[in-house]
Amino acid sequence: MLPFFVLKLIGLLLAGPVSPPHPPTTPAVPPWLARCLPQLQKTALTQGAPLPIDSPRGAEYGTCAARCNARCFLQGDFDGDGQKELAVASPTELLFFHDVERKRDRRALLGRIPLSGQEVALISLRRTIRFADEVGLLRDGQSPMPILPRNEHLVLGLILWHNVADANDEDDEDDDEPHGKQTGDLMVAIFDETTTSYRLQTLLQLGGAP
Repeated sequence: MLPFFVLKLIGLLLAGPVSPPHPPTTPAVPPWLARCLPQLQKTALTQGAPLPIDSPRGAEYGTCAARCNARCFLQGDFDGDGQKELAVASPTELLFFHDVERKRDRRALLGRIPLSGQEVALISLRRTIRFADEVGLLRDGQSPMPILPRNEHLVLGLILWHNVADANDEDDEDDDEPHGKQTGDLMVAIFDETTTSYRLQTLLQLGGAP
């Protein structure tokens, strides 16, 4: 009777070479992303949505500045690695991509945060902080910017707009015109260096004209 370890060795030899486990599949860069990047203006892509502090009488307030394929774009070094990342937002999700322009064939998707709204606009961090500070000081004398632990830092700003229906809309079923007013949440995206993940925190509630 052969020893147990010899029998086990013979069994492994008869079974043939063991194939290494297949690496997990990584999502490819979406085709629409490669098509959109050349169409976006550099200034809009880095500064984001216009705010009243930038041009009180100018462009529409809180609207997406770099738009393509029904999505809003903003570029910057969001995770602090010295390379450019790309944020892409729709009313249903916020996506973060890494090194999209330089290496389109690599794994590019860094993170996803679900959203729920009607319109979305991305804003540079500098504009977001300035706007939030000014509005907060006017409202209650305090800045709404959060105090973060050492492993987290601010990334960008985001306005998620919601349509609030008017109570009288139920009586106008045949009227196709939109009613009510638009309200929004000014939020800031935060990057956690420990978990390499993103999260959102609401700073202010904004009101729009009916």
